[in-house]
Amino acid sequence: MNRWLLVGPVEHWRTALTNRLWGFRDAVTLRTLVSKIADGDWVFFYAKAPVSGVVGLGRVQGGVFTADKPLWPDEVASSGVIYLHRFHVLTTSVLPENSWNDRAIRLPDLHLSLKIYSAVNPIPESAAAALQKESEKWEKPTSPPTADHDLIKEMIYEIGLLQGWIAEKEYHLEAFRLDVVWKRVKQGNPTVAFEVQIGGNLIEALTKLKHAFDMWNSSPILVTNEYQIEKAGGLVEGSFHEIKDALSIMDWRKVYDLVESKKKVNALELELGIPLRTVFTRPKPKSSVDTESQLSTQVTRIEDLVANGESETVEFKSSLSWDYHQNRPNKDLELSVAKEVCGFMNGKGGVLVIGIDDAGQALGLDGDFSLLTKKRQQPRDGFGLKLMGVLSTLVGPENASNAALSWREYDGKLIALVKVQKSKHPVHVQIQGKKEFCIRLGNLTKTLDTEEALIYIRDHWPSNS
Repeated sequence: MNRWLLVGPVEHWRTALTNRLWGFRDAVTLRTLVSKIADGDWVFFYAKAPVSGVVGLGRVQGGVFTADKPLWPDEVASSGVIYLHRFHVLTTSVLPENSWNDRAIRLPDLHLSLKIYSAVNPIPESAAAALQKESEKWEKPTSPPTADHDLIKEMIYEIGLLQGWIAEKEYHLEAFRLDVVWKRVKQGNPTVAFEVQIGGNLIEALTKLKHAFDMWNSSPILVTNEYQIEKAGGLVEGSFHEIKDALSIMDWRKVYDLVESKKKVNALELELGIPLRTVFTRPKPKSSVDTESQLSTQVTRIEDLVANGESETVEFKSSLSWDYHQNRPNKDLELSVAKEVCGFMNGKGGVLVIGIDDAGQALGLDGDFSLLTKKRQQPRDGFGLKLMGVLSTLVGPENASNAALSWREYDGKLIALVKVQKSKHPVHVQIQGKKEFCIRLGNLTKTLDTEEALIYIRDHWPSNS
């Protein structure tokens, strides 16, 4: 792990701290830094004269990337990129700007003689330790600030970054905006959704959180004050009972306590040389038993299903009725969907993902939506009715009720997720007056002949033999 002194004028630090970025020129002497600056490296913020001292510290997030838009004041003035190489910075401690002149750490005071020749300068471990120890003298607030919506959002955002999540503010959710979300991967859906409501409209906040839960199965968290916690609890018992078990309601002061604790932990990590932790690691392939266990939980994440691929309990279908190869509707696809559902019911249950092809590419549901006959009908409602109609016709209405439809968003596309429960009795597909018995074998669905079906039924449902 490397340690760096970042050097720039005060106006550059205003921009850097607001955008959580630092950058340097594409000079020949600096190009080697592109490969040396790494995720988790510690950085110290040095403001040039009139401050001439260290005003904060943090850690590098990710690696160096190439900029394509002007950001700093001199770049904006010239309408061009000057600091081509940039990297994200996670701030762990910084002085208020109005105290920089008086409280910045001056290098001579610590008997440090460091070479400052550019915007990014390597420094030895001993110097970094001395700067970190001196920064611990900066006064910490002894009591929480006054409740402020934007401040609380910023604290939740900062906690997410400190934990290694990809945190975003004002996240688009159809016609809404969520205050803060945490994601595992940049292109993925929010894993956690936050709404901050201090003396405002709780119903609006809960509506957004419920929508995020319905759309992505995000874990919903409402942050409010002590006076509204009881009221929020009453709403969850009533109008919003669907998210009762998933929702967390938090006093905003706990957010403050948490962010202060996280900063202290990160300061200790600097002293011990512990690298920045990250949340996401690519899941290892799971067995069908693992997936079956996953089905029994409340949340099934589309990212995990795609990463693990098809299995005995997971199947991907490009569509319900729309044939992407022939660019027209195809009834045979509906029969294929029914057979997959039948196979799940005769096995361990499973998840049918509609809108993603076998390779894990998101296709969405626009093709199926285009086939809906009632144009004034909401596409999701129409698709749900169409799916239940197909299943009722082909596997029977009493069995179709074992399939539950929900919605996810993946790679910018709307996806249908059909959770299928294991049946308590044999299920057949009705095809032109004939019955077919289907089961799952690995990641395939097989139609058994009469003798094979009788043996399978005898083994799995002894009371039906």
